[in-house]
Amino acid sequence: MEMAYRLGFLTESKELVRMAELYLYNEIPYRAGFVLEKGFAEERIEKNERNLQLLADSWLTAKEFDRALPPLVRAAKLSEEGDLSLRLGHVYLQRDDFKNAATALRNALRKGGLAKPSSAELLLGITLFQLGESQESENAFKRAANHESTRKSAQEWLTHLRRSL
Repeated sequence: MEMAYRLGFLTESKELVRMAELYLYNEIPYRAGFVLEKGFAEERIEKNERNLQLLADSWLTAKEFDRALPPLVRAAKLSEEGDLSLRLGHVYLQRDDFKNAATALRNALRKGGLAKPSSAELLLGITLFQLGESQESENAFKRAANHESTRKSAQEWLTHLRRSL
């Protein structure tokens, strides 16, 4: 399949996306990202939520966070569920971009459909704490403390927050 791609025989969107998926499956994310970016640039691959997410996943797996952001931002905007916004929040947090992380995490919670919304609340609390927004941070930690899976961490952050005031 790689030879067919290199020789230019793969021209359909499905073929190019499949090639990228095979690269990802075989742990070659950089090539997957390259195939997708080239397909988008040549307008052979549709820029829909699924394909943009695949491109973002390729670059995230390749640890190319700067390249992953634009397609992840677009995919998150297209998605009706909050999962991609939550992932976007994670990427912004890794980059210490707390303002954009807060926006993405709020969007994730607003959209809903999250497997563990309490984890998003906890991350939002941490992000708001970093931004110096104590009251909003406390509110997010309190919401996270209402869930068994995040209770301990949220309570520890509440203690830390109150000590820092």
